[in-house]
Amino acid sequence: MYRKGALLIALLAPSFAGMPGARADMCFQYGSGGGIAVAIGAKVPQINTCTPVSLVEQIYGGRLGLATGSICRSEEGSSRPTLVFQYTYDACSGPGGYFESATCRIDIGINGDLPTKPSDQNGYCNGVYTGLLPNQSGPLNQFNDNTLRVWYCGPSIVPGGGSAQCFAQRPHAKIDAAPAKATVDETPAQRR
Repeated sequence: MYRKGALLIALLAPSFAGMPGARADMCFQYGSGGGIAVAIGAKVPQINTCTPVSLVEQIYGGRLGLATGSICRSEEGSSRPTLVFQYTYDACSGPGGYFESATCRIDIGINGDLPTKPSDQNGYCNGVYTGLLPNQSGPLNQFNDNTLRVWYCGPSIVPGGGSAQCFAQRPHAKIDAAPAKATVDETPAQRR
């Protein structure tokens, strides 16, 4: 009996995982560059509600950073259902540091759900970023980007590797070291 029950669960689990409202991971990625950031266990919120999210950047194509923010779902009837996404991102690996923050509005499906793979979505992000060498300060740069995509994905991981991952591509700098003179001129297309 146990085996039959386990087989039934194994066969039905993928069907329920793809249903609207099912708990899944949400993947975010700019088409203009950067890694995939995953909100593990997140789902599109109910109409007119917001939820906090933490996003973990995956190993390939990124800088092992972490972002925090919020996702909100628009009201019904005004136009197309919209996902409003605000985030603040900080890179772990280098060279240098990288910081980015933006607010985005992304069209989602008529039923308020997301695709299960990256697809063409209307969206627009307005934000700021800076890329700096160790122990350096500098101005924020403004960017606009209409290539952010969001989809249900998974399973995803929180990359391990120990604390040395944050220094894997840059030299360790002392806190009291003099500021570096050169800047890392990184555009949003080159970020992460």
